[in-house]
Amino acid sequence: MDYRKKYLKIYLWQTISVLLGFAALFIVVPYISSNKTIYGIYSVCTSLTIFFAYADLGFFSSAVKYASEYFIRGQHKEEIRIVGFTCFIMVSVFAILALGIIVLGFFPKLLIPELEFGSEEMSIARWLLFTLAISCPLIIGQRLLGLVFTIRVEDYVFQRISIIGNLIRILSVFYFFGGGRYLVVEYFIFYQLVNLSIVIIALLYARKHYNYGFHDLISSFRFDREVFDKVKKLTGTTLIMTLTSIVYYEFDQIVISNFLGIEAVAAYAVALSVLQMVRTFSSIVYSPYTSRFNHYVGLNDYAGLTHFVKKMILLFAPIIIVPILTLSLMSEPFVISWVGEQYRGSAILVSFLVL
Repeated sequence: MDYRKKYLKIYLWQTISVLLGFAALFIVVPYISSNKTIYGIYSVCTSLTIFFAYADLGFFSSAVKYASEYFIRGQHKEEIRIVGFTCFIMVSVFAILALGIIVLGFFPKLLIPELEFGSEEMSIARWLLFTLAISCPLIIGQRLLGLVFTIRVEDYVFQRISIIGNLIRILSVFYFFGGGRYLVVEYFIFYQLVNLSIVIIALLYARKHYNYGFHDLISSFRFDREVFDKVKKLTGTTLIMTLTSIVYYEFDQIVISNFLGIEAVAAYAVALSVLQMVRTFSSIVYSPYTSRFNHYVGLNDYAGLTHFVKKMILLFAPIIIVPILTLSLMSEPFVISWVGEQYRGSAILVSFLVL
C-alpha cells in the first residue's frame, strides 16, 4: 500500500476540515453568543456531549489497536468481531448516559440552578437536553464508522462526507440566527439531522467498499468473552486515562454554572471553543499515523515502529508549539475582534487554556 498518498489525502481533507472549523468558529459562535444568557445555557447543555467521547470505558482505544492489527493481517472476521463488541459496550454505556440526560431534561435546575420554572430559558434547556439524549445512536455511529476508516488509514473518506455536513451546518446559521431570529433549539435539532445523514452515507460506503455487511455487524453485536479477555488489560489503562481526562477537561462548565452563573459560563465557553480548536489541530497533525503504529505492532516490526515515532516527534514539534505560543500571546485582540468587547475577560482564559 502507498501510505504516503493516503497521508497526503488525509492532510488535504483535514486542512479543508480545519478551514471549515475556523469558519464555524468565526461565523457560528458570534451568532449564537449574541444572546449571552441563552448561549450560556446552550454551552452547558451541549457540553454534556463530551461525556460520550469518554463513555466507551477505554474499549474504543483498544478496538483501534486490535482492529488495525487484524486488518493488516487480513483477518476481516476478527476485525468485525472487535467492532461489534465495541459497539455493544458503547450502546450499553450510552443508554445509561442518555437516561441520565433525560432525567436532567425533566429537572434542568439540577444542571443550571439559575433557571426559573415556566421560563423560556428552562424550555430551551429541556429541548436541548432531550435532543441530545435522542441523538446518542448518531454519536455511536459516527465513532464506530470513524474507526472503520481509521484502521485502513483512509480517514479522508469519512472526512469528505463530514465536510459536506459541516458546510451545510455553517450555512444553516444564517437561517436560524439571521433576520432577528434566534432559533437555537431548531438549530441543534437540524445539527443532529445532518449527523444522521453523515452516518447513513458512511455506513453505505463501508458496506460497499469494506465488506461491512449489516448481517455481519448485527451478529457480532454482543458481549464476546474472548474479545474481552484480549482487550481488558489495555482497556484498564485507557479507562484510568479517560477518567482523569474527564475531571481535567470536562467538568468546568457545569461547575461554573453552579457557582458563578450563566454569563460566566458564556465567557468561559468562548475560551473553551479556542481550546477545542487547538486540541483538534493537534489531533489532526498526528491522527494519520495512529493506525500505522498499530500496523507495525501487528507485523512485529518494533524497530520500524521506534524509527517512525522518533520521526514524528522531531517533525511535528515546531508545527504544534509555534501556533500555540502565538495564539496565547495574541489572545486579547483575537477575542475582541472575534466575539466583541463584552467577551474581553475571556482573553486571559484563552491564554491559560491553550498553554
